[in-house]
Amino acid sequence: SVDAAWRPALDALLDCLESTDVRQLQRFFWPDWGRADRDVPERIAYLVAARAMEPLLDAHPIDAIVRWPAEQALREVRVALEALR
Repeated sequence: SVDAAWRPALDALLDCLESTDVRQLQRFFWPDWGRADRDVPERIAYLVAARAMEPLLDAHPIDAIVRWPAEQALREVRVALEALR
């Protein structure tokens, strides 16, 4: 179940948050048929992103978020993800 896998999946996603390795990213975004590694629930990153965006949108207007430089976006997302632990 997603609830049982939540913490390990979130930890794994945080560990590779800044990765540009497509195989690493496939673990979190692709369904089972499209990824070699199946150690986290398929497409878990979409759920994680939805949950992480709620507090970000409460604190910042969307038009400001979309203009953040990459460094700020990664920093803010990391803080939001760590708060979900």
